Amino acid sequence: FFEPQRVFFFSPMEPAAGHASGWQGWPKYIRHEFFAQVKAVFPVTAFLFMLEQLVLGHLESGWVQIMLALLTVAVGLQFFMFGLFHGLLPLGKRMGTCLPEHLSLRYILVIAFFMGVLVTYAEPALEVVQVLGQFVDYTKSPYLAWLLSSHGSGWLTLAVATGVGIAVVVGLLRIHHNHRLASIIYGLVFVTLSLTLYVDLCTDKSEVIGLAWDLGAVTTGPVTVPMVLAIGMGLTKGMGRAPSPDQSFGVVTLASLFPVCTVLLLAIWLPQRSHHRAPGGDDGPGGEWPIGIGEAVEATQSLLPLLCFVFGILKWVLKQRGLMSSTTVRHTDHGADEDEGTDNEKEIAGRAQGAPLVHITKSLFCVWIGLVLFALGMEYGLSPLGDNVGAALPGLFTFSRSVHGSPVYSHTVGVALCFGAAFCLGFGATLAEPALQAMAVTVEELTHHHLSVNDVILSVALGVGSGLALGVLKLVYKLKLSWMLYTGYLIALVLTSISEDTMINIAWDSAGVTTDAITVPMVLALGSGFGGSLSDADTFGLLALASVGPIISVLACALVRKRMSHRASYIELSSHRSTRSPVSPMTLSPVSPKSRSPITPNTVT
Repeated sequence: FFEPQRVFFFSPMEPAAGHASGWQGWPKYIRHEFFAQVKAVFPVTAFLFMLEQLVLGHLESGWVQIMLALLTVAVGLQFFMFGLFHGLLPLGKRMGTCLPEHLSLRYILVIAFFMGVLVTYAEPALEVVQVLGQFVDYTKSPYLAWLLSSHGSGWLTLAVATGVGIAVVVGLLRIHHNHRLASIIYGLVFVTLSLTLYVDLCTDKSEVIGLAWDLGAVTTGPVTVPMVLAIGMGLTKGMGRAPSPDQSFGVVTLASLFPVCTVLLLAIWLPQRSHHRAPGGDDGPGGEWPIGIGEAVEATQSLLPLLCFVFGILKWVLKQRGLMSSTTVRHTDHGADEDEGTDNEKEIAGRAQGAPLVHITKSLFCVWIGLVLFALGMEYGLSPLGDNVGAALPGLFTFSRSVHGSPVYSHTVGVALCFGAAFCLGFGATLAEPALQAMAVTVEELTHHHLSVNDVILSVALGVGSGLALGVLKLVYKLKLSWMLYTGYLIALVLTSISEDTMINIAWDSAGVTTDAITVPMVLALGSGFGGSLSDADTFGLLALASVGPIISVLACALVRKRMSHRASYIELSSHRSTRSPVSPMTLSPVSPKSRSPITPNTVT
């Protein structure tokens, strides 16, 4: 996400000799990336199973089914990412490159808006929200229950997609006019917090605030951000500019804050005490279909409008007959030279052999397969595991039906253990995030090694872990999420005002790196189970706090490192001055031969 030159020209597999098509080496790529997905899923899963064993004393009876479902998630994400990089992203870059040649900026922004809307429907992690709707108590949270039901989820998804579409338009305008991200952040955060304050104090719909802020984190997934960046970088290239690394920053921030505004506006628009949904009258996704059929139908409904729109623009607006007639592939070798910090990059250019449309069709079919498998694994693996562990954790400090002999510890000790478990979960899941590694390398280059890779990774992990831990305290003591968000973003804005532009761009986008398709469903299910065990109707907000935490931690780390660097430079300069040999006054002549002015020691220095 943070290295557009690698994202859009990078093929993870090595093509066969004489071919530029990425499909030539797909078996090796599948094996490599499958194990990469397993490595990303395994730490979080193992930690949750360990918590379940420690708290309950045994694993739930369906743990084998959960393990198989988690394996299905890894396979689904593999297919999805393969199709994304070899199907959707090349189409998006192609469209962005050709748009300036045929249309004015006004029509480009219109097309970009609808692209942002349709891309949101294809985001896999967005499906988890409707799954969690069945755990919401209608009598305690009527607005929340209606928005997450089959009757209101369509409006909710449309609101989120509209926010992403607006974010795409603003992001492209920022690239076109080369505006600073900080000025946009100040205004956008002010509007978002003002809407939150209005909903909290002037309406009876404050239960929607946590959902709105959590949906902002859900939208920064593996589809929206790369697709928007592909269009933006293609548009920059089409306008005759060289893509700048700074232009890739800001998309995550915009795509996470604008949906919060649109969801809050939807909540304001809802009529008072809207009883559109009867209690218990909603089935989960796929409830009326056999296993797999419902997920396939939903994946088709999510993907088909986007594909029809993209192919329609390329064929009838841009008059593109041969899609991807030529392709450029960059293969980055992270082999033996990786320890030395250098990459051997090979530029392979050539004509794609065979029919390019066939290759794109295969890639898009992989996207569809990935969506179906991910939905199955989420419904039968991620959600049950997070819900079981979340429901068991309160047994450490209070009575819980799922924990025999609860409370296991005193209230103080039990709450402290839950706090530590949430922190370790967020910290460990962030360390295992592959996208964070790439971001850390980019940050080290942009800051000229003032911030090392370890500084970036540890600061982001510390922020995410602290945010999740605060979210647990919010559920335990029933704290107001809105006031926690006001405090967090006020601190972030103060730190932003005294930070450099590069660090502002990095910090505000750092939270989106950790909200991937694995962490988001797990955290949402964990919060739902934890809050449900405590009979708390407002179980959302953990992702929101986990998103503001990295902003504060990264900005604070950058400021501390900058101060330490200045102090080290001052000490080195002082030491250098003190070790210089003094100049004897006897060696100085009283008057300069040319200017006849006195020569002082300062002049010699």
